[in-house]
Amino acid sequence: MAVKKRKKSRFEFLTRKFPLRMQRKLVMLFMAVVLAFVVLIGRITYINVTKGSKYTKVVLDQQNYDSRVIAFKRGDIVDRNGTKMATSERVYNVILDVAVMMDKKEYIEPTKEVLKECFNVEGDVVDKLIKESPDSRYEVLVSDVDYATAQKFKKIDEDDKKYPNVKGIWLEEDYLRSYPYGSMASDVLGFVYGGNQGALGIESAYNSILNGTDGREYGYFDSDSSVERTVKPAKNGNTVVSTIDVTLQNIVEKCILEFNSAHAADGNPGSKNTAVIIMNPNTGEILAEASYPNFDLNDPRNLSLLYTKEQWDAMSEEDQVEAMNDLWRNFCVSDAYEPGSTAKPFTVAAGLETGTLTGNESYYCGGSKDVLGTKISCHYKSGHGQETIQDAIANSCNVALMDMAAVIGPENFTKYQHYFWVWRVYRD
Repeated sequence: MAVKKRKKSRFEFLTRKFPLRMQRKLVMLFMAVVLAFVVLIGRITYINVTKGSKYTKVVLDQQNYDSRVIAFKRGDIVDRNGTKMATSERVYNVILDVAVMMDKKEYIEPTKEVLKECFNVEGDVVDKLIKESPDSRYEVLVSDVDYATAQKFKKIDEDDKKYPNVKGIWLEEDYLRSYPYGSMASDVLGFVYGGNQGALGIESAYNSILNGTDGREYGYFDSDSSVERTVKPAKNGNTVVSTIDVTLQNIVEKCILEFNSAHAADGNPGSKNTAVIIMNPNTGEILAEASYPNFDLNDPRNLSLLYTKEQWDAMSEEDQVEAMNDLWRNFCVSDAYEPGSTAKPFTVAAGLETGTLTGNESYYCGGSKDVLGTKISCHYKSGHGQETIQDAIANSCNVALMDMAAVIGPENFTKYQHYFWVWRVYRD
């Protein structure tokens, strides 16, 4: 006789009673799991309380963030009356965040159109960035944009209704060195290159004082995709007050140009080099200092006033560099030059101090004098005739001064030259 077996239910194990030993093991396992969770929660709470801020910073450092430099303003250079001779004007760099622009397809074309309209950036430039740097957050498209152009873009950027899909463009503030008087006092002021590195003159000598310290703005995206920013402000540079008087400087440079124009011949100026210094005799302050030729501080590498384009192009790179260095050389202080007639009052003073001259002497100038076989002429070739000491100084007469020096004698003459520091070498 066949016996039919009972089919087991798939849920039968749920109602099965485990042996006592097995039940104890399950209870112990459950307690161990609960204990582990309690320890883990306790540890997390401890870390959050004691070291939460530290680990938060670590997490933020690993999140997406951006930062930008806040440029400092280089200090002004002013004359003794506060007139600006060198200053820094605010300009803007056009930055494109390619990743933001590409966040949605509908952003690309409107953004390209605004770049073209406001900054004349061709679409090909943007297309190249899309292809080569799609994840870039910082691409400089245009530098040194002026205020008016920047304002035009800002109005568009603020109009979300009319331009809702213009994304990824922003302006970075910067400064551009400017010289309101062009070539005035070019040797005195110098210029800057490579951002804020002074070259020549005051710009170089006081570079560390004129320069400030860049600031920085940090931004990061938190867990809610909100942008959190921290700003460290820039520290601007200091103003340098020079002893130059712009009015006197302008007069001096105007006179130099008039002289060279009046005495020009065969296309050449009246002089190869000219140097003029006006000093306050009581303090030693330099009130004006100019040399010829000078250069435009706003475009110091432009030598078009001295060379034609053909002449410049025909020069080797080495010759071009030499030509620029010659132009930038401060003839007033870089070249040794005989003092000439400015030394004549010292000769008279030495004679009066030693008593070898009384002030009542009279001298005759015939136009030249033979000294040890060398004919030394007076600038007035036909001679000044009979002269007093006062006349000799007023006429800057070489012959009369040579006669005075002979009376004074070499010993006294040399001694008083040292008294007047004429032969001393200055060292820092």
